[in-house]
Amino acid sequence: KQKTAYEIMPSLVGSEMCIRDSYNNKKSYKATILSDGSISYKNERGSIHKIAAKVNKTSSFNGWDYWHYEDKKKNLICIDEIRKKMRS
Repeated sequence: KQKTAYEIMPSLVGSEMCIRDSYNNKKSYKATILSDGSISYKNERGSIHKIAAKVNKTSSFNGWDYWHYEDKKKNLICIDEIRKKMRS
């Protein structure tokens, strides 16, 4: 079973993540991580993949690669980097 965003980084619950459009770096979207591991964006709620697909107007999207969070130094960190650390 693939881990949810919440299982990877429980301290991120309630925080905002930012997704960058891979074709246009000037575009960004913010979503909030919910306690059940889903995320919310505007009036939408779903998996990191479902919401990434929605904002990018496609049927599927790899949310692990495109969702980022801001660390204490204001750097954007891809949540897939957290997943890689948890797996090693």
